[in-house]
Amino acid sequence: MKLYSQIGAITLAVIVIFVQPTKAGRWSQFLQLSEVTKMKYDPLTQTYWFGTENNGLWRYDGQQFEHISLPINNEVTVTALALAKNGDTLWVGAHQGILGYHIKSKTWTIYNLDYIQALFVDARGALWFSLKTSEIAGAIGKKDKTGWSRWTLPHQSQVLSIAQDREGKMYFGTRGAGLCILDSAFTWKCFDSFPLTLQPIVQAIAIDRTGKKWLGTSKGVFLLDPANRTVSRLPRPDLSSLKQTDRELRETIHAIWIDDGEMKWFATSAGVSVLDSTNRRWKTFTKENGPGSDQVSDIIGDSDGNLWFGLLELSGVSKLNNNWSELAATDGLESDFAYAVEKDRRGRLWIGTQAGGIQILERGVWRKPALVGDICLDSLSGVSRCSDTPFVTDFLPDQTGMWVTTATCGIFKLSDFLTITNRFRQNCPVDFPSDRVNAIAVRNDTLWAGTDRGLAQVLLASRKVNVYLENTYISALIHDDRGRLWVGTDKGLCLFNALQCDVSGLPGYVQNVAINALDRDQSGNLWVGTNFGLARFDGVTWTQFSRANGLPGEKISAIGVAPDGTVWCGTVDGAAAFINNQWHPFRTDEGLSSNFILDISFGPPNVVWFATWGGGVSQYRRTEIGPNTYFLETFDIVTETNMTFHYAGYDLNTPATSLRYQYALGDDSGSQLSPPDWSPITPAPFVELQISTEGVYNFFVRAVDKDGNFDETPARMRFYKVEPRHGGAVTIVDSTLGKKLKSLRLYVPPNTLPSGSSIRVQSAPVDTSELAPQQFGLRFTGIAFALVPQPANTTMISGRPLTLTIFYRDSIAQQFEAGMLAVYRRDPSNWTLIGGTVDAKRQALTTALTQPGTYALFVDFDASQKNSSSKTHIDNLTAQPRMFSPHGDDFAENVTISFGLDQPTAVTVKIYNLAGRLVQVICENEMMNAGRNAVHWEGDDYGRNKCPSGMYLICLEAAGKTATKTVMVSNQ
Repeated sequence: MKLYSQIGAITLAVIVIFVQPTKAGRWSQFLQLSEVTKMKYDPLTQTYWFGTENNGLWRYDGQQFEHISLPINNEVTVTALALAKNGDTLWVGAHQGILGYHIKSKTWTIYNLDYIQALFVDARGALWFSLKTSEIAGAIGKKDKTGWSRWTLPHQSQVLSIAQDREGKMYFGTRGAGLCILDSAFTWKCFDSFPLTLQPIVQAIAIDRTGKKWLGTSKGVFLLDPANRTVSRLPRPDLSSLKQTDRELRETIHAIWIDDGEMKWFATSAGVSVLDSTNRRWKTFTKENGPGSDQVSDIIGDSDGNLWFGLLELSGVSKLNNNWSELAATDGLESDFAYAVEKDRRGRLWIGTQAGGIQILERGVWRKPALVGDICLDSLSGVSRCSDTPFVTDFLPDQTGMWVTTATCGIFKLSDFLTITNRFRQNCPVDFPSDRVNAIAVRNDTLWAGTDRGLAQVLLASRKVNVYLENTYISALIHDDRGRLWVGTDKGLCLFNALQCDVSGLPGYVQNVAINALDRDQSGNLWVGTNFGLARFDGVTWTQFSRANGLPGEKISAIGVAPDGTVWCGTVDGAAAFINNQWHPFRTDEGLSSNFILDISFGPPNVVWFATWGGGVSQYRRTEIGPNTYFLETFDIVTETNMTFHYAGYDLNTPATSLRYQYALGDDSGSQLSPPDWSPITPAPFVELQISTEGVYNFFVRAVDKDGNFDETPARMRFYKVEPRHGGAVTIVDSTLGKKLKSLRLYVPPNTLPSGSSIRVQSAPVDTSELAPQQFGLRFTGIAFALVPQPANTTMISGRPLTLTIFYRDSIAQQFEAGMLAVYRRDPSNWTLIGGTVDAKRQALTTALTQPGTYALFVDFDASQKNSSSKTHIDNLTAQPRMFSPHGDDFAENVTISFGLDQPTAVTVKIYNLAGRLVQVICENEMMNAGRNAVHWEGDDYGRNKCPSGMYLICLEAAGKTATKTVMVSNQ
């Protein structure tokens, strides 16, 4: 089912073009942690713990880092970490002793001991620890249900590492005594005499599945056999090209990690060294091609197969995204040019390469079954024998074994025990058309073989052969859900019907073109790969895909359908997965070993295999962890009709440029949207929407990663659309604006903001050191925000202030008198009083704002002393809006009356009709603070009745001064 035509013609060019790609995209680095000394991973909660040097403990939940405050001081150096067996306690070793962090209650327990050097939790849940009692000596201890125990080692030594085998024996790596073992009878055995009298310091211990103990030391890697009899030094990688100091650094092992594939990873002082599962081949990653530092202190693996490396040199943590890995010539593959790959039902990986024959990888061991052809009678040349290493073109597994097609020896069928059970080649049986087989399809007891000389039908029970479409190059075969056989040739696609090719009803883009691959998905759709793109047939409609739809290239070389139904395609320019009706491309810059894909296979779950031309075999591990989404800019009130939303996402395993997005716009009726409301997936990190109707809206956006995972908690922005000539009010609920702040209410008068502008309310920090000496009586309440117009040069129209109401929390109301509260605006060198009118019953302060800036709510302890005998001035009495309706009727339901006072004074506000009759008293002789004050009128009279339509007069009296303003009430 793959592309083979023309490969021979391009082989020379490919060898020149295809080079080993860089793997920079597989590495992520986190700099928040600085100097990382120890790490621990909790697979149950998928939580990462990081101990640092002089910066205490950190926690990472997969989305953000959190600094955990220590009970002693946060500048502690963490020397060891261990997780309790039940997962409820994290044990932290430090110079000051052992700290127990109870994860659920977030409380600490302190055990004052000596300098802790290692921690380990054994199979029964007991905590083992080692401590330093002097410069040369130390001890080990154990804490279990019975209490505390303590032992002194047989030699003057210090324990640096601890491990336990399946039999329960404890292993201690030391400085001074080599490796020591403590059995269940508490009997000691120490290997203090290593080969060549090296006497290394044992700093790390890891035990593999076979029971071998891997020892990381100051002199390289050593092995203790399963019977604990002999210690041998592992043959070192070739370090002859390194300087003496670099060799010593490479041999200084700080930590060992053995992954699921039995690869051994060693943290050294000169990068990361990797030993493959055969214990023969080494690889090295340094800061030039991997981690962010050569000083690697620790290694851990997570549930997704990713590896994390703790780094020194202020480099934090590096993560190796093991979504991608590869098998190449350096890993035991006979050739980097792979034509076919398949996983059988026993979990073995079958690979056909340019070197010929089959290689099978099982549990890290390579096997190469011999495909020796039988002696067949050829009518033209007499006796003919197939090569021992036939050129493999495809694999097809079934319930009893694996079918193997070749380009030189026909077809083989191998059992689960790798014995040949069936063999078909030219004239063997009689009339089999060719030794070059490009594709097979098996249904019931019939095998169909596509060759370079036609289509062969083989009745397996009788081995009888029928040949159709003679002298036709057959490149791909597939049965559809109705049992019909679709045939791909070098001249196009056809449906094999009545012993001939039927092309009726087929679109032009699958006719007269080379067909390279065929497959069928779980919904019964037929997928056709050509030299000019991909096509899908659902039984009624044909759909074509090309680069314009997201494919990395249009020359399709392979198609595969994953167990979860995802369709994958390979091209000569990369691979792609069809997820959520979108193509997600994969190329070498993201980890693929070569962009030229020749075959695709699957297994175990969520793992995809690619046979590549020049890059061996690539493995991709799909994840189920979704990305995160956030807004690049936010706003709360807008007046423009065409609005552009900018957003972004991040994902540990998907480059930001490869993320896709879905968005949705809804009203304020709920916080969640159902899937049908989401837009189609788009690669653009922005969208422009037209919103002409006033009201409160919610804009949602979620990122989609390369595996099709959505952000389960979409980013949400709530904003108010205001018609510029009408004006309107919006309540902004945002806990980031202040500590436990309930909400802000902002009223924008008509025509205050120019068309196309908006106002954003953002959280703002407050530095109390900016207060002038005469303002030392001010205390910050924790409520501060910035009023930011967009564009930045937007100016609010003079004489039309915005009305702001701040709802403050209970603690402020209980501690301070209402008259002490006031809003201040931050100027370049000072905080300027704005003021505000306090409604103690509502726990609200209202004021008017005439310009953007940063505002904060302060408590003024000197407010009562600021009254003066000088004359009071009333400044800028305004009423917004000038027309309102107590019933709504597309207007505001109340009017805000704002004014300025130069000092605290008693204020009276009354409402009269044009006949001079008093309608309502808003306040009478009410003390108000200096600055901008504001009160509200709901359009009612003394009897709580709505006033009739008409003009009304607002009369303000303060310290013998009077100011008036008219307002219109409309009740239609």
